[in-house]
Amino acid sequence: MQRAVLELPEPYALEETLFSGQAFRWARHGRSVEGFLENQPVRVTRRGRSLTVRGRFEGDLEGAVAAYLRVSDPMGQIYRDLGKDARIRAATERWSGLHLLAQQPFETTVSFIASSASNIPKIARSIEKLCRSLGEKKTFDGRRAHAFPTASRLARADLATLRGCEFGYRARYIKSAARAVAEGQVDLDRVARMPTDRAQETLVEGLDGVGPKVAACVLLFAMGKDDAFPVDRWVQRCVSEWYFDGARVTPKRCEAWGREYFGPRAGYAQQYLFHERRGGRVRSRPASRAPSG
Repeated sequence: MQRAVLELPEPYALEETLFSGQAFRWARHGRSVEGFLENQPVRVTRRGRSLTVRGRFEGDLEGAVAAYLRVSDPMGQIYRDLGKDARIRAATERWSGLHLLAQQPFETTVSFIASSASNIPKIARSIEKLCRSLGEKKTFDGRRAHAFPTASRLARADLATLRGCEFGYRARYIKSAARAVAEGQVDLDRVARMPTDRAQETLVEGLDGVGPKVAACVLLFAMGKDDAFPVDRWVQRCVSEWYFDGARVTPKRCEAWGREYFGPRAGYAQQYLFHERRGGRVRSRPASRAPSG
């Protein structure tokens, strides 16, 4: 069992970040949170600015945590760049410390295919069922945990198993996308190196069930494309009310506007707009839903 201690910068809103709708495998465990880092189960405990992470982990645990949590993001400069109007400035002040995450691209792709016409608790439940059904079994703190399944394992799964994970009609999209990744039709590492526009087009064209919004989520939450601007109903409503006097704005127009208005920080702006419009609700899942339960 490895142990790492990381000093968080100020501000860093850990739970707001982990439960902000970017990731779906974190859950509260007593005074800690449990989840997965590079597909390995870990427990994270915060005391003040100090973060203690424990887990069976190969490699540089401290470095992996820092990278995943994006602790080196220059939040002061980000807030200055975002401060284009009073409303977004108020949102960044209210939810100061909310960060973007750097997640695994394949898991993020599947998770956001599953997010279509769904909600955060339902997505988390489906992903957990998927991992319990198809993921590699691991032992963590005397309990059993399940990693996220590989693309090849998921591509071989039958649709009945995926539907049993409550994916519904999305099951066939998830299986098809997994096959495309497993067979090399879509190379997610190569996509991550593309410019944002081309990367988004490649994901939409190459993966079933991936539209512009899902692709933008993958680019933002797993590939470091901070100029991506995913548009869901919350962001769409917020942009309409704040910037278009309540007029209807299509998702396509909303995305183009967000990327132009906020520029290289559009992704951070999107996360604060999303959090603000939802009232800052942090969906922290209890220990009974923990991935290592």
